[in-house]
Amino acid sequence: MNKINTKTIVLRIFLALSFMFLLQASLTAVTASGAESDWDSIVAKAKQEGKLVVSASHTPAVRQATTTAFKAAYGIDIEYMGGGKGSELGRKLLAERQAGMYLQDVYIGGTTTILTALKPAGALDPLEPMLLLPEVRDKKLWIGGDYLWSDRDKKVIVILMSPSAGQSIIVNTTMVNPGEIKVYDDFLNPKWKDKIVMNDPTVQGPGLRFVGAGATKIKSWDFMKELAKQNPAINRNQRLQVEWVARGKYAIGLGMEPNLITEFIKAGALIEEVLPEDDHNASAGPNDLCVINRAAHPNAAKVFVNWVLSREGQTVLSLASGIGSVKTNASTDHLRPVRRLNPAKKYFIIDHEDYILKEKGLTVNAKEIFGSLMK
Repeated sequence: MNKINTKTIVLRIFLALSFMFLLQASLTAVTASGAESDWDSIVAKAKQEGKLVVSASHTPAVRQATTTAFKAAYGIDIEYMGGGKGSELGRKLLAERQAGMYLQDVYIGGTTTILTALKPAGALDPLEPMLLLPEVRDKKLWIGGDYLWSDRDKKVIVILMSPSAGQSIIVNTTMVNPGEIKVYDDFLNPKWKDKIVMNDPTVQGPGLRFVGAGATKIKSWDFMKELAKQNPAINRNQRLQVEWVARGKYAIGLGMEPNLITEFIKAGALIEEVLPEDDHNASAGPNDLCVINRAAHPNAAKVFVNWVLSREGQTVLSLASGIGSVKTNASTDHLRPVRRLNPAKKYFIIDHEDYILKEKGLTVNAKEIFGSLMK
């Protein structure tokens, strides 16, 4: 009797588990089918909208590559706004909204403008609910095993990143020998006096990234005082700064814009990006993504967000920009070594709200040290 009861119990347990497994598999299939159906519906509506309006400070090469690839993938046009500095694009977007015009869908740019201008103005929608494709939602495929949010409310996400991308250092290869710049202290070599150009660190941007993160995370404010004695030329014209190093007017550029560096190197300029051994910062540069609320083309915006965070979209952007993908399934073979994240190195990611909102306060020290050197 006991044997019969035991067998009966085991059989019942087996049947119950089998039923649960089949039910779960059925629900998973239904969910997957529903998700696929929802995605197809979103894509169909996006195609009816016909286009997407993106505001971005990307270079022409990145804009062209993105436009061509997205059109080929979904038949949807991208209309780019701007191409200037992120602060200018941010002001334009907010001015439109104040005039009652809601023309834009997606903004891609530097963290500072997004977190200090667009987000406080209530211009952003939460981004996580828009992440729909399985590949995009699979956190194992992201560097660090999770989405790289720049803000606490999950409205801004990093799409590309590389070591020190926000405060890139370049040298003229005819003036600086390989290995001459190994650590930050090498900038203080007397031979580099009057031969350094720096992006303005007295306002938020790549120059302040170099000075602020360098002073608080790598060296000190005393180091920056010594650097000021090298009499660096300081202005706000990012293209001119890279051009000056390329032409040999200056040997070293500090706080240079990463997309411009790639553009000049591709054009054959005699410059090289260097990464000091004591630098452990990482940044997205102008590569943070957010969706504008009251979007003109909301479905096209959803499709674009998922595409640009997919392996295909990440590969397109990375190839065109020369900056590394935040996805682990994207190739890095095309990247210069200095642009590849080292998985064994622990980085301080400076594009997070916890740092950015403190950064403005760093301008006080930066102005005191470098203000008189503005040219």
